[in-house]
Amino acid sequence: MLNTFENAARQHERRVLRERHMNILDTIADSDHTVTFQMPLEADENLMMAAAAADALSGVPLAQRKSVESPYSDRPTRSQWWRNNKVTTAVVAIVLLVIILSFSLGVDVGEEEAEQTQTRDQDIEVIDDQTPNDGVASAAGLERFNHFFNLILDWGTPRETLEDVSSASGRALHWLSYEDGMLLKNYKTVSVETIRTRYVLATVFFSTHNSTLWGESIVYSSWDDTAFWLSASPVCNWYGVDCLDEDEFGSASRGLVKSLNLSSNGLEGTLPDELGLLELEIRELDVSDNDIGGTIPEALAGLKNLNQLYLGPNDFESTIPEELYQLPHLTHFYVNDCMLTGRIPAAIGSLTQIQGLGLHNNELTGSIPDEIEGLKSIQVLYLDGNKLTSTIPASIGQLTTMADLRLRRNQLTGKLPTGIENLEKLQILYLDNNALSGPLPSLGSFSFLRDLQLYANRFTGTIPDSIGACPLLTVLYMDGNQLTGKLPDTIGSLTQLESMYLFGNRLEDFLPETMREMMSLEHFRAQENLLSGPIPDLSALTKLQTLFLNNNTMGGSIPSSLSSLIELRSVTLHGNRFLGLLPPALCSLQYITELSSDCAGDDPRVQCNCCTSCYED
Repeated sequence: MLNTFENAARQHERRVLRERHMNILDTIADSDHTVTFQMPLEADENLMMAAAAADALSGVPLAQRKSVESPYSDRPTRSQWWRNNKVTTAVVAIVLLVIILSFSLGVDVGEEEAEQTQTRDQDIEVIDDQTPNDGVASAAGLERFNHFFNLILDWGTPRETLEDVSSASGRALHWLSYEDGMLLKNYKTVSVETIRTRYVLATVFFSTHNSTLWGESIVYSSWDDTAFWLSASPVCNWYGVDCLDEDEFGSASRGLVKSLNLSSNGLEGTLPDELGLLELEIRELDVSDNDIGGTIPEALAGLKNLNQLYLGPNDFESTIPEELYQLPHLTHFYVNDCMLTGRIPAAIGSLTQIQGLGLHNNELTGSIPDEIEGLKSIQVLYLDGNKLTSTIPASIGQLTTMADLRLRRNQLTGKLPTGIENLEKLQILYLDNNALSGPLPSLGSFSFLRDLQLYANRFTGTIPDSIGACPLLTVLYMDGNQLTGKLPDTIGSLTQLESMYLFGNRLEDFLPETMREMMSLEHFRAQENLLSGPIPDLSALTKLQTLFLNNNTMGGSIPSSLSSLIELRSVTLHGNRFLGLLPPALCSLQYITELSSDCAGDDPRVQCNCCTSCYED
C-alpha cells in the first residue's frame, strides 16, 4: 500500500512540476520585467546533486548563491566573448540555469512585492513559520499525501478526481500536501475540521480562477482580490471569509466558515461539489455577479444551516436543483440573471422561512405552482423576465407578508385573482408586459403601495375610484391597455405621485379639476386617448416637467397658466382641437426643448411661432 501511495505521489508531483514549469515559462515570456530565480524551499535529491556538480565547476557553493540572475540581462558582445575566451564559463552558467529552471524554481517578481508579502506574513500567526525542507517525495511528504488522500476520499471526492492532477480537487490535494505552510509539519495537531475547510476553499479557488501559482505566491489570478488565499494564514483571514466565534456556538465552532462572500470578484469556471462539505457551519454563500458557468451543484443542498444563498448574476445553465428549494433555514435565495431553464417545482412551497426569492431574468417556463402558498414568510418575490405562462394562481393571495411582487415580462394571461387584494403590505407591484386581461381589482387595501406598474397588458374597464386610497403612491403606469371611462376625481388624493402614464388607452371625458392637488407630479402622459374638454388649471403643479396630451379630442384655448410651470421641458398638444394663440410666455421657459401644436397649414388652428413641431389637423 505504501508503494502505491509513494508512486502516486511521485507521479502526481512530477506532473504538477511540469505543468508549473510551463506556466512560469509562459508568464516570463509575456512579462516585460526583469526576473530572478530563487531555489524552492523543497528540492529533490537529483536537484541537490546537480547543484553540487555546479558547485564543483564554478567554485561557488550553493549556500552562498541565494539567487542566479539570467545571463541574458548583461551579455557581452560576440567579439568580446571570443576575445576573452570564456566559452567554458558561459556553458556552465547556461547549464546551471537550465537545471534550475527544469526543477521548478521560484520567480521573484519584484523586490517591492516581496517586501510587502514579508510584512504581511509577519502579522499573521502561523503554526509553522519555517517551511520544512523534507522534499516533495520524502517520507514526510508521502505521509502527508497519504493522510490527506484518505481523508478526502472519506469526504466523498472520487478517487479518479483526486488522481487527476489537472482537476481542482487534485490541485487542492497537492497544495495541502506540499505547499500549505500551516500543515507541512503540524498537520497531525491540526483538527480535521480545519483541514477540511482548507481543502474546500482551495478547491473553490482552483475551480473558479484562471491563474499562475508558484508555491504560496499567486503570480496571476483572474480574481480581483486574492488576499491571503492559499497562504499559511488561518482561513478566517482570507478575503471574503467570515468565521464563527466561540460566543456563537461554543469553542468547537471557532474558526469554522460562517460566510463566504466572493461576489463581484472575477470568478469564472465552475462551482465545486466540495462546497457541500461545509454542511454544518456555513450560513451565507454569495458568489453573485461573476462569470461562473456550468450547472449549480446539487451538493449545495447539503448545506442544511444555510440562511442566504446568492448565485446570480452568473452564467449557470440547465435547471435549478430541486433539492435547493428544500433547504429548511433558507431566508434569502437569489439565482437571477443566468440562463436557467425548466419549471418552478412544487417543492418551492417547502421554503417556509424564505423572505426574499429571486429567480428573475432566466428562461423558466410553465406556470407558477399553487404550492407557492407555502411561502408564509415571503416579503420579496421576483419571477420577472422569464417565460412563465398561464394565470397567476389564486393561492398568491395567501402571501400576506408580501411587500415587493414582480411578475413583469412573462407570458401570463387571464384575470388577476381576487385574492391579490389581501396583500395589504404591498409596496411594489410589477405586472407589466404580460397578456393579463379583465378589470382592475379594488386598490383600497393597498395603503402602503408606492409603485404600481400594470402597463403593456390587456386590462379593460375603468380606473377604480379606490386608487385614491393609495396615498403613498409615487409611480403609476397603466399605459398600453384598453382602459375606458373617466379619470376618477379621487386621483387628486395622490399628493406624492411623481409619474403618471395613462397613454394608449381609451380614457374619455375631461381631466379632473382635482389634478391641481397633485403638487408632486413631474411627468403626466395621457396622449392617444379619447380625452375631451379644456386643459384644467395646473398652475399649482410647479414640479411638472413633461405634459403629453397629444392625439385626444381636447379643445378650447391653451391656458396661459402653463407659462407659470417653470420646470416644463416637453409639452405636446398636437392632434387636438385647441384654438387660438399659444401663450408666448410658454416659449420663453428656461428648460423648454419640445413644444408641439396644430400650427401647420394655411389656416392653422393654433398660432405658434416658437413650436419645435407643427402639425396640420
